[in-house]
Amino acid sequence: MVDINDAKLGELIKVPGIGLKTAQNIIDKRPIKNVSVLKSVGVITKRAMPFIEINNIHQTRLSKWIN
Repeated sequence: MVDINDAKLGELIKVPGIGLKTAQNIIDKRPIKNVSVLKSVGVITKRAMPFIEINNIHQTRLSKWIN
């Protein structure tokens, strides 16, 4: 899990849906408050959301809740 507001460039580019240019945009735009800001800087949120945290909130997988 990567915290968008604390992660370094090298950590951000390892997240699916975040490339080098987008990672730099995230760093320049910090603090990131919500998903709409991530979309505006170029993050492919459908790919990235399972791997990131925004303000200590992260997406959980449905399989975690299904037995």
